[in-house]
Amino acid sequence: SAEKITGKWTGNYKCSQGITGVTLELLGSKDGSVEGTFLFYPTPSNPGAATGKFIVRGIFFSDGRLELGRGAWIEYPEGYISVSLRGKIDPATGQYSGVVPECFNSTFLVTKSHSQ
Repeated sequence: SAEKITGKWTGNYKCSQGITGVTLELLGSKDGSVEGTFLFYPTPSNPGAATGKFIVRGIFFSDGRLELGRGAWIEYPEGYISVSLRGKIDPATGQYSGVVPECFNSTFLVTKSHSQ
C-alpha cells in the first residue's frame, strides 16, 4: 500500500565516487505510482561528493519491489547524472535496498524514518 512507501527515507548509495548520502521523500498513490525527490550529498567518508536533487517517479509492486526512474533535476551539480533505483522493501526492517542500474556495481540502502 502507499502508506508503506510514503515519507522520508535516509541512507546512502555506493558508486564509483564512493559512498554518497541520500534522502528520498516519497509520495504514494492508490494505483501504485510513486513520485518524490532524490537528494544526494557528501558523507564523512566522501567529503568531495556534490549535493544535488532531482525528481523520481516509479511504481510500487505488491510483492514489495519499488522501481524508481530518474526525472528532472531540481538542483544540478555539473558533471553528475541522475540515477534510478531498483530494489525491494523489507517490511520487517523498514529498509529499501537494491541496485543503481546506471552505475556499475552500485548498491543502495535507505531506511524509512518513523518521525514525520
